[in-house]
Formats: sequence, C-alpha cells, structure tokens
Amino acid sequence: MRLTLQEYSLLERTAHRRGLTVSAFTRAVAVDVANTYEGRPPSHETVPVAAVPPLTDGHINAISALRVEVMRAGIEVREVARRASADGVDLNGLGAAIDALSASTCEVVRLLGGRSHP
Repeated sequence: MRLTLQEYSLLERTAHRRGLTVSAFTRAVAVDVANTYEGRPPSHETVPVAAVPPLTDGHINAISALRVEVMRAGIEVREVARRASADGVDLNGLGAAIDALSASTCEVVRLLGGRSHP
C-alpha cells in the first residue's frame, strides 16, 4: 500500500497514541471497514494481541545512538577489509564479529517492538 508522507504521518500518530504499531493499527482498521462493508459490525477481535507502546524520548535517543555506532562499525569494518585485502591478511574472524553486531542490532529493534525508526 502506498501512502503520501502526510497520510503515513497521520496513521503513525494515531497508531502510536493507541499503543499500536502502524501495521497493527492499519490492519485492525482495514478489517473493521471490510466488516462494515459486508454489513457486519466492527470486530473487537481485530485489535492486535501484542500492542507496542509508543517510543519514549529515551528509546529515540537509544536508537539514534545505536545508528551512529552501527555506522561507525561499518566504516571500520570496510577499512579493515580494505587494508587486509591490500596486505593479504586472512579475515576469517571478521565475519563472526559482523554477525554478532547484526544480531545485537536486530535484538534491540525486536525489543523496541520491531521499530527501527523513531
């Protein structure tokens, strides 16, 4: 589904006020509207089971700091890889470090309800 920036912002604000992700809110509203068009009352069962609270300023600051650190790590990894390639150095251990960084980042995003953008 494609939305304008203004439409998405409206959905995002409304969803977060209700403690939902944009996806969960949009899904619930779409099912309720479809039920109405079918002549049925809106279903209370469409409310998502796992509502995610809105991001706090602390969450937003943590995400921003994490983004900076991930970008720095990426730059360092590229630089190490470039030097190693030029010097013929074996980089077998580098893959494990990159995987660990990726897993940590994914875990933070999961803990924040799947939201990586404030």
